Amino acid sequence: MGDYCDFINLKDPRFDPRELAPWLLGADALSDIGRAESARFVNALAPVKSKCLALIEGNHEESILRHSDHDVYARIIDGLANGHDLRLNHSGFLSWRFSRQGGSVWTLRMYLTHGSGGGHSGGNVGNKLKSITASIDNMQIVAMGHHHDPDYKQFARLKVSRNKVRTVTVHAISCPALTGHMTYAQSKDYPPRPMGYAMVTVTPDKRRLGVTMHS
Repeated sequence: MGDYCDFINLKDPRFDPRELAPWLLGADALSDIGRAESARFVNALAPVKSKCLALIEGNHEESILRHSDHDVYARIIDGLANGHDLRLNHSGFLSWRFSRQGGSVWTLRMYLTHGSGGGHSGGNVGNKLKSITASIDNMQIVAMGHHHDPDYKQFARLKVSRNKVRTVTVHAISCPALTGHMTYAQSKDYPPRPMGYAMVTVTPDKRRLGVTMHS
């Protein structure tokens, strides 16, 4: 969902040597923090790269490209390539088709976005989820990152077919961060947020989705 690493190099006004991991303190890593971090991230995900369906570009990847010549998002895409294009940029649609032999076909449709904006109020993330979900039609899952604030909501939509009207549930997810911010977040008086991950369980033969938030 983006922001795979900080990608804050020495030229960035947000750079703070107190936040550097020990493995970044060598001269080679410091000379190209973007390359060092993206290489470490690709190496960490290499064992599961065959399971990657899509990769979103976050504002940290966008910022280092805008202020320097480091396209770390392209490096990550290339490093985790598994035979199909993983690039969705800031946001995009992902369709996953399930078929039973001699039976029906079910398509799971997802809208994935890194997200944008900020705010300290408790309703900020929920309102953003509601707004994004209302603007996208015919999705079963809407997921965003960026806010580092876990949230999960269900929204109902009426779907009209030739002979009937049925209610469709849209699962809207704000994905939490896997790691926490420290010095920078404290200096800006950002509230602490729980770390964790969102897990979607797909049962194709029953056309059923389940979402759980883990911390």
